Amino acid sequence: MCAFLAVGLFSLNAAAQHTGLEDLLDGSRAAQKAGRLEQAEQLALNAVAEAEKIGSRTAQGKALGALGRVLTELNRYEEAEQSLQRALGLLEPLGTTAELANVQHQLA
Repeated sequence: MCAFLAVGLFSLNAAAQHTGLEDLLDGSRAAQKAGRLEQAEQLALNAVAEAEKIGSRTAQGKALGALGRVLTELNRYEEAEQSLQRALGLLEPLGTTAELANVQHQLA
């Protein structure tokens, strides 16, 4: 019973972390779309930190891709490429995904 509760609590915590990550990514996209690029960058950086806490390669790749998009729009191309290359390294071993395709497109 205790093990079941522990697994259940872990699942709830992981779901809450994922929701927090998605909120950060959504906020970054909205700020970028509104032209608030410094805010978009900060939210993307927060998303990267949250994804690293979660420990999911997919989440980390997604957050790094978002950061790369913002940095590109800020004309900080070297930093954008570094972020996108990190995302690529995390996502490629997972196989073909929409996020991998997005990162590859940004690097093209």
